[in-house]
Amino acid sequence: AALTPYAPPTATTVSTPALTASGTVSVTSMKIGQAYMFTAPNRSWYKTSDDVYLDAHLSGNRSTLFVIEFGASVTNPKLLFWNTGLDTQWMQLSLNDPSQLPNTHGGSDPMARKYSETAYSVVLDARYVAKGLSVIVKADEGQTAKLSIPVGPVINMKTFSVPLFLFGAYESMDDRRGATVTKETHGWMGEEKAQEHWAKYPFSTFLNTLHPVQIIQSDYWIIMPRVSTTGRRKPAFRARYRDDMSRPIRSDYTVDSTAALDDTYADFFAGESSGLQFTYMMSRLDGETEFSTHYYASLIYRDENGVFQTGGGGLGGGHHGAGTPYFKGVFYHEQGHAFGMGHAKSDYAMDDYPYKGGALG
Repeated sequence: AALTPYAPPTATTVSTPALTASGTVSVTSMKIGQAYMFTAPNRSWYKTSDDVYLDAHLSGNRSTLFVIEFGASVTNPKLLFWNTGLDTQWMQLSLNDPSQLPNTHGGSDPMARKYSETAYSVVLDARYVAKGLSVIVKADEGQTAKLSIPVGPVINMKTFSVPLFLFGAYESMDDRRGATVTKETHGWMGEEKAQEHWAKYPFSTFLNTLHPVQIIQSDYWIIMPRVSTTGRRKPAFRARYRDDMSRPIRSDYTVDSTAALDDTYADFFAGESSGLQFTYMMSRLDGETEFSTHYYASLIYRDENGVFQTGGGGLGGGHHGAGTPYFKGVFYHEQGHAFGMGHAKSDYAMDDYPYKGGALG
């Protein structure tokens, strides 16, 4: 189902006269965030590689955290919101004191830390985050001028997961951790991981489900033409095990699975790449290529000894991904590529990305 991860405080409507406060209040910083924090009203930067100016702004219909730093002590601080696109009066939310500001990472994450020890904060409910949004910071000491906050479209993202059970892999086998492999546990991220997935991307809502085909199962896998890690050109061929991707290819485009591994044929992303091509075909067949729909193929293998294997890593591009069946770690990184993102560190150095780092690495 679509996720609604926040339960924001109940808003109260206030009449226009509530805006007539004497004096001003000193605000040294107002930051807003959904997946990432930036200084209000929006984050702008020049993308060198494309010679274009870009803006990071809020997504419509997504709960938004407002973080306010004051230049002096304040009494009864609050935010007043107005939206010209909605039939509402001014809406008032009291700011929470600094002790209630959420950590930068959730739960017991060892990287969790305080974003600020002095900032006040509040979450604005998703239904108020729409085009036409404005905000005023108000306290007993005074108020700020009205600030318009740009809001983009509502982004309703879907992920269809298609588990690929290859080389004789099957449901009910055990993985290397002793857990039973099923399409639900190894082919689909589940609701808890979907919550983290949603938090890393600026989606308004996120629908996470197995594809209607449920499962693809095959004793072999056709690997498309590739170039090995040493530069050898390889034709399309039929693999019966993961190690076949690093074995010589015979004239009939098959592989002798008993042959020794050959470094000149080594290709560590062959399975992921062919899995990626498979998801491209699936999305075209489904008529989903022009929509906000992400396809992911988890790769579940069986080796020559009948033991569980995975693809090991992952690939992503063009709203498609393939790789690990554990939906964590490298999964988020590669699906960042699936949504068109590069590497934060190198892109930041080239002025192509506005953050030194990010949730996707």
